[in-house]
Amino acid sequence: MELIYEIWGKYAKKVTSPSVKNALKNAKLSLNDETLLITVGTGISENNIRQESDLPHFIRQECNYSSLLIAYKVDNDLAPKTEKVETKKVSTKKEIWEQMKKENPLVDQLRETLDLKPD
Repeated sequence: MELIYEIWGKYAKKVTSPSVKNALKNAKLSLNDETLLITVGTGISENNIRQESDLPHFIRQECNYSSLLIAYKVDNDLAPKTEKVETKKVSTKKEIWEQMKKENPLVDQLRETLDLKPD
């Protein structure tokens, strides 16, 4: 298994695409009988690795194991954790006006004095 990780790292070094390089870096490998199972966190990572058509051949050639099968699995537990960003509510003109009146009641007196009407 150590040899597989070494070969995997060697292949990752020659990849130029940052997204593929990241997918290769975050993939988990396991070897069961004659099958190399590549487990990734997202479907996009799986597709990125699958599109590397040289990868299976490279692994088979480097470890001298031509009958090695390669399988892919998506495990959402490996997906990067994302933080939920709280969106700020956009205030309407009326809400802004009410807030201004609350903070400074003289604003409403000024509006009345100038005979203005809020939108």
